[in-house]
Amino acid sequence: MNHYLRVSDGTLAESGEALDERGVLRDGFAIRRAVSMMDAQRTAVLSDEQRARRIADIETRKERLSNAWRTPAPQPPQQPSLAAELAALERRPATSPARDAEAARVERDRRLADAWRH
Repeated sequence: MNHYLRVSDGTLAESGEALDERGVLRDGFAIRRAVSMMDAQRTAVLSDEQRARRIADIETRKERLSNAWRTPAPQPPQQPSLAAELAALERRPATSPARDAEAARVERDRRLADAWRH
């Protein structure tokens, strides 16, 4: 069932007033209608064995996730601190500018690759 409303004041209107001769909603009117929506995804029917396997997989995953904090994953070795890196840069012997530029690019790439760890 459709309800037609006047946009100006929100009052109800008749269909003859809100629709033109072609059945198109006129300017200044709104339509309110009840809508039923349904999901188009269909679920597959599983056999008892498949259902039991899926439940077992879910339970295994839950257990693994709940026990993860008890046995944390091994951490990579710690990177030297920024102060240690700066001290190492100061001690480095003088090299050609081309080598310095390449070394700087390699260092920048290493830092970008390891940025997620900080």
